[in-house]
This record gives sequence, C-alpha cells and structure tokens, in this order.
Amino acid sequence: MPPAPNNHANTVLVRVRGTAPTHNPSCAIWKHAAWCDVAVIPNKSIEVGQRVVLKKIIGRDENPGEDEPQVDPPNVQDLDIEGDVIRVRAVEKETIEFVVTNRIERSMTEVVYLTVECVLGETVKLTGWNWWSHRLAWFLGTASRRTPAERISVAGRT
Repeated sequence: MPPAPNNHANTVLVRVRGTAPTHNPSCAIWKHAAWCDVAVIPNKSIEVGQRVVLKKIIGRDENPGEDEPQVDPPNVQDLDIEGDVIRVRAVEKETIEFVVTNRIERSMTEVVYLTVECVLGETVKLTGWNWWSHRLAWFLGTASRRTPAERISVAGRT
C-alpha cells in the first residue's frame, strides 16, 4: 500500500537526466535508479532528513537562458517518487548531489540522485562535514557542470 500523501513534504520540480537498472536480487521486478536535476528553486532548502516529492517539468525549454526567463508556470508530471533525503552523495564547487530513497512501493524508481545548484540557505541546507566539504570544494575544486534552477513561483507547491 502506498504511503499516505505527506502535507509536510517539500515538492521539488526536476528534469530527469537518465535512469539505470539497480538489479536488486531480492526484488522480483527490476527497479531503477534515476538521476535528476532540480529545475526550479524549491520553496524550502533541501537538506538531509527532509521528505521530498519529486515532479517532472514537461513542455519547457530544457536549457533556459538566463537572459530569457520563462514566466508562465510549468506543466508538471507526477513521477511516483516521494521519499527521504538520506545523505549527500557528491559535493562539487557549484552543485550538491543528494540521495533520495523512494517510499512508494509501486514505483519502478528505487533511488534518486538529486543534483541541485548550491546556494547555501536558498537551495540547500548543509551542516557538519557536508558544509566543510562544500567550503573546501569551493576553494580548491573546479566546476564540472552547472544545473541552473529557475526562480519562479508555482501555485500548489508546498
């Protein structure tokens, strides 16, 4: 039975980059892992321990230009992904990658690697070692790829 909808979950609008099978031998069906980029700055900063609901943006420019913002609200598609951010997987100069485990059993997605542009206090909230590793990556690292998120408000997001 799927979990009850959580009114306290942070709805995050994403672009799906790709999927790959996880091949869990204890599972009769092959579930997969998904890699997603945050497309719109969420209402609440993403942090470890937080419950998130992921929804896919459809019918928008895949690479929005900073000089041409898209002002109309996006169309979204439910991905059947609701779960907890369990840890930080990767820290780079401009991005943070979180691991989200999916609590919806009927979904074919078992785990999501969620990449977000790192703007401390706005898009992500880091504490402890994660904060220190990001500071170190900021000063010593190079940017491998950018994941710009749009700054729009979406009605109905919590």
